[in-house]
Amino acid sequence: MKYILCAIIFLSFSCNSHRDHTKTTEVVNVPSIHKARGLDIDSIRINGSIKFLDSYKKVKSYLGEPDSIKTSKLEVFYRKGIVDCYFNGITFMQHGRDTAVFDSINFKKSPTGFIQSPQMKFDSSTKIEDVRRMFECEDMKRGTDMDVRITLFISVFKKGKESELDSWILDFDTKTGKLYRFSYARPPEEG
Repeated sequence: MKYILCAIIFLSFSCNSHRDHTKTTEVVNVPSIHKARGLDIDSIRINGSIKFLDSYKKVKSYLGEPDSIKTSKLEVFYRKGIVDCYFNGITFMQHGRDTAVFDSINFKKSPTGFIQSPQMKFDSSTKIEDVRRMFECEDMKRGTDMDVRITLFISVFKKGKESELDSWILDFDTKTGKLYRFSYARPPEEG
């Protein structure tokens, strides 16, 4: 009788433990990855800390003195006094005394430079497939026979709204498929 009682207790524990395992097994729903429609100007950081629109003093404190300063080609469309400041492959436009606006980064001249966004980090090791997987973008081949590149265009968002005229331009080397320039294309002002 003792043996039968022990067998019943043993079987009841083993059935209960099996039942507990089935209760803890759950199906986890993994959300599908959706492509981002664009990059918001306020969300990017150049080299992890400089905003798209930042103070010129802050830019200089992170990047040092500019290699060169030239009158901007955009002076034709905008007001006078805009200069392009070149910092070892990273270009900012200086407006007035202390306003700097990001223009571009050439990863061949600035191999340690990067653009950080909420979606991904853009640097010299970024592959074209990675960007296409993360963002809705348009692309085209550009350049001459000697300098063929693939360019992706990503929409610019400002305060959560898509800009109809601005775009991010990403140039990729056709041989390596890696990013070598990230720039901002701004429209000329009207009037």
